[in-house]
Amino acid sequence: MLQYFLSKNFRAETHVHKEGDLYKIVELWGCQFPLYYGYYEPCDRENPAVGLMPIYPDFTKEPQFTENGYPFVTKMQDICHFYQGKAGPFAECADCMYYLHGDELIGVCTCMQNRRSQPSQDCITQNLLTGGK
Repeated sequence: MLQYFLSKNFRAETHVHKEGDLYKIVELWGCQFPLYYGYYEPCDRENPAVGLMPIYPDFTKEPQFTENGYPFVTKMQDICHFYQGKAGPFAECADCMYYLHGDELIGVCTCMQNRRSQPSQDCITQNLLTGGK
C-alpha cells in the first residue's frame, strides 16, 4: 500500500500571493485589523531571499485603542517607558507583564499609564476607512 502512495505524484497546491493581497482579518476586542501581504522595507522587494509577508499595523504611528482605552500593540513593538519585564537589548513589548496576547502578533497593553482617558468610539470604522493601512 505504501508503494501505491509513493507512486502517485501528489503535489501541494501553492497559491502565489501578490503584494497587497489580503492575508487575513484579525478581530480583537471589537476591532478589526486587516493584514495584507507586503514588505516592511522597500529594499526587500529587490532581495530574492525575502518573500512577501503579512504586514502588521504600525500602532506607534497610528495608535488604536480598545473601547476601554487600552492601546493595541504588536508583539515585536519596541518597549515603552513603563515596561516591566526582562531587561536586555532584544526586549519587546510581548515580554512585558502588561502585554495581553491576542490573535496573531497583535495584543493589548494593559498598563494604566498607557491607557487613554477618552477611548476610541469606533475603531472598526476607523480601520475600514483607512483600509487598515
